[in-house]
Amino acid sequence: MLVILILTALIVQTPRAQASTVSPSLGDKALSFLRNVVQLDLSKYRVTLYENDGDQLFYKLYPIHSLLLPLRLPTWWELGTDVFFYFYNGKLESCTLSPSTEGLIYSHPVPDRFNATLGMAERFAAWANDPWVLSMVDLMEKVGSDKTAFEVSGNQSLRITLSSDGFGEYQFSNYLNGVEYTGVTISMGEPTSDVFFTDSRAFETIGNTTIGVSREQAIGIAEDYVKNYSFNETFGNGTIVHVSNLNVTGVASAGLTSDLGENLTLFPFWDVSENVSNMPLPAIGGFEVELSANNGAIKSALQFANSNFQIPPSLLFISTDNSTEILIVATIAVVTLTIAVLLFLARREKKLSNNKAG
Repeated sequence: MLVILILTALIVQTPRAQASTVSPSLGDKALSFLRNVVQLDLSKYRVTLYENDGDQLFYKLYPIHSLLLPLRLPTWWELGTDVFFYFYNGKLESCTLSPSTEGLIYSHPVPDRFNATLGMAERFAAWANDPWVLSMVDLMEKVGSDKTAFEVSGNQSLRITLSSDGFGEYQFSNYLNGVEYTGVTISMGEPTSDVFFTDSRAFETIGNTTIGVSREQAIGIAEDYVKNYSFNETFGNGTIVHVSNLNVTGVASAGLTSDLGENLTLFPFWDVSENVSNMPLPAIGGFEVELSANNGAIKSALQFANSNFQIPPSLLFISTDNSTEILIVATIAVVTLTIAVLLFLARREKKLSNNKAG
């Protein structure tokens, strides 16, 4: 009777997933990518299509060793791997694999992260018949191991970034006049954990790459802009203060980057961070100004957090019998952290929204 009940539940759950249909070409591409590029052993999964929204597909991969996985179990109990595909005009834009604690099931033994990424790049080049990606493999072989590195060969570059949380990102880019543009990015933690694949060449093009503004000129343009910039700052008590005549005290950083202009087209920009000493909030360090490297036109100016800001020592003394003092200090700490996080997220959201525009 228990077996019958379980099988009945499976039959009830399955039709919803199978009811969705997907363009055979995109569905075939998605599953082919998982088999031939990522090299998942799909014979050991129950592959279920849950969402089909045009160029966006969402699959759930349930290991077949457990009949209970497709049931509506509590979130903390449900196993399986979430797979999201995004296509742009029929071309693969990105694929994200997020397994639960059981990890991913591969068709072959998984090597270390460096060789796992190397193999994935080689297989993607063959899968997409893309010699550009195959030449990127040469840059990986020059680096030779999983380490933070930046390697350039002609008009191509490889940037490897290893984060403190154990995540590794391999960014292959078109590299023109000192600027990274479109390319392929492969990111993962350990080889059996989350995997992120993005090919920005599918949805972005490269525009005018001429560097018509030097670094010194860019710094000067940004400094003049910040000095003459004014804005209203609203405090928590409702007080509004008009801020002007900013005192620029130096350059925190200045570097070339690429960013989207119109029609999903990338152009070179200078990203200049100017330190300011008279900001109304001490947690704010200054302004990050982005300006065109073609002609110096200002694109944006965002406040950035003051990395040297610390809560004054006089506020760190907490009396154990005074809950008001504890609340004040806690509030200051939370507000300071929130400002830093919001500024970071604002800059990140700007990049993400530009990348998804159109």
